[in-house]
Amino acid sequence: MHLGIPLTIAKPAKADLLPLIDKVANKLPGWKASLLNKAGRLVLVKSVLSSTPVHLMLALDLPKWVLKAIDIRMRGFLWKGQEQANGGNCLVSWRKVQQPYQYGGLGIHDLERMGWALRLRWLWFLKTDTSKPWIGLPIQIPTQAEALFKMAVEVTIGNGEDTLFWTDKWLQGRSVANFTPDLYRAIPKRTAKNRTMSHALFNRSWVSESKVLSRFSKRSPKEGRKGFNSMVILVCWELWKRRNACVLEKIRLDVQIMFQSVVAEGHLWCLARASTLQDLFVRIGS
Repeated sequence: MHLGIPLTIAKPAKADLLPLIDKVANKLPGWKASLLNKAGRLVLVKSVLSSTPVHLMLALDLPKWVLKAIDIRMRGFLWKGQEQANGGNCLVSWRKVQQPYQYGGLGIHDLERMGWALRLRWLWFLKTDTSKPWIGLPIQIPTQAEALFKMAVEVTIGNGEDTLFWTDKWLQGRSVANFTPDLYRAIPKRTAKNRTMSHALFNRSWVSESKVLSRFSKRSPKEGRKGFNSMVILVCWELWKRRNACVLEKIRLDVQIMFQSVVAEGHLWCLARASTLQDLFVRIGS
């Protein structure tokens, strides 16, 4: 143990997490509970019992059995003043109790969602404060929490060093992976998760991705292969024009304008009977 957190390279064992449940139970005031009314017990649950696991939840994704055991003790203390309470003692469902006041609940934290919020801070710091000493280390984030973060956060590109090329939402509120899911699945996972805009556009790492594009094109159905190849040519053509405008005319590159120009030019190609592009642009426009 270090600072109350079990040190292990494997998933924490049950014996490592039982002390947390005991710690919550030990904070119950015992015989003094009978001297507190429900309002007093509610204050104690919200200020003491539900905050006890916060330190551990910052670092670990606690198993559901741990969260359930803590919920049982909080529920029992709130309704009965004891460590556990039967269903008949509970006046309202626990899920209802956990809702905010404005939605008819009592504002007791849902421990699972509170854990998500605590660990989403790490993803936020990755974007906003790269001076943290742990930057670059692998971070364990629940899949649902990570999906929530990606849905809620839209990226504005600066120097491109903190913007992920494939997974961040920098294309009109969507990600490249969202636009081209089949292509995203063809990219090596390590590359897809770590490739930044800066590396992709300025360090010429797109050259290695071009090999993936070639393999992906060859594996595509014959009827869609020509359209995919046309899309690659179209994007390269628009990039070349924008690059010349930046170098020769000193025009600042705007990614959103670049994207809009690709879409506009693509529709012109479709009107010129590039029918194989039509399905791709229907997906982009949806």
